[in-house]
Amino acid sequence: MQIFNIASIYKGVVNSDSFSVHDFDILTLYPLDFEEFLWANAEFALTREIRNHFSDFSPMGKKLHEKALSQFRLYLIIGGMPAAIMEYKKEKKLLLVPDT
Repeated sequence: MQIFNIASIYKGVVNSDSFSVHDFDILTLYPLDFEEFLWANAEFALTREIRNHFSDFSPMGKKLHEKALSQFRLYLIIGGMPAAIMEYKKEKKLLLVPDT
């Protein structure tokens, strides 16, 4: 049996007689950050360029900056949840991205 549990009700379930703590695998999931979003979309060169310019305190060229902003806007729209990113990668359509 699979149960997805929210932390606020976890204690009530675990303290019941029908479940023990050992019946659960506790996973903490976090959304992807912008760098991980770029990796998921195979934007390795862009990631490297952003990192280099950031560490050198040097300005990006206009085209590189526009590409970085375009990807960042996409990240803001899609969000960092892996399911939403994977759906976007499959279809490349924002209307099909789940509202997660």
